[in-house]
Amino acid sequence: MVGTGNTLGEPVAAGRAEQHLFGVVLFNDWSARDIQAWEYVPLGPNLGKSFASTVSPWVVPLLALTEAKVRTPVQEPEVLPYLALDEPWGLDIDLEVEWNGQVVSRPPYAAMYWSPAQMLAHLTVNGAPTRTGDLFASGTVSGPAKEQRGAFIELTWGGANR
Repeated sequence: MVGTGNTLGEPVAAGRAEQHLFGVVLFNDWSARDIQAWEYVPLGPNLGKSFASTVSPWVVPLLALTEAKVRTPVQEPEVLPYLALDEPWGLDIDLEVEWNGQVVSRPPYAAMYWSPAQMLAHLTVNGAPTRTGDLFASGTVSGPAKEQRGAFIELTWGGANR
C-alpha cells in the first residue's frame, strides 16, 4: 500500500520505494482462471479478473514487519537497472490457503521473485502517479512444492489432480 505518492511523470526509484510504501494488506482477486486461460491467448479482455476482490480489513505498517524482511531469491537473468537494489529485500510472511475449514496450501511469500520495492518502481517507471492509499498486488503467491501452490488451478494441476 502506498503511503506517500509520487507526482505524474516522476517514477519511484526502487532504492527509494520504502519512502513511499506504508504497509501491506491481504488481497485476493478471486480470479476465475478457467475464463482467464481462455482470455490470455491472445491477450484479451479481463472477465477472469472481474469475478470478485477481497481486501483484508487491516493494514500492517511496513515498519511493523522489520523482522520479516529477508533477502529476495537471486534474480536471474539480472534485472534492469531501474529495478536493481543494493540490498534486495522481500517479506517472510506465512500464508495459508484454506478451503471449507481445511488448509490446502502454505505458499511462501519469501520466495517471491519481485520485491515490493521493485513492484512499485515498475508500476511508476512510465511516470504513472500514485496516491496515498493506492494498492498494488504481487500476483499469485506460489512455491515449487505441491503444498505451496497458491491457486486452485495449480493445486489440481489444471484439474488433472483432485
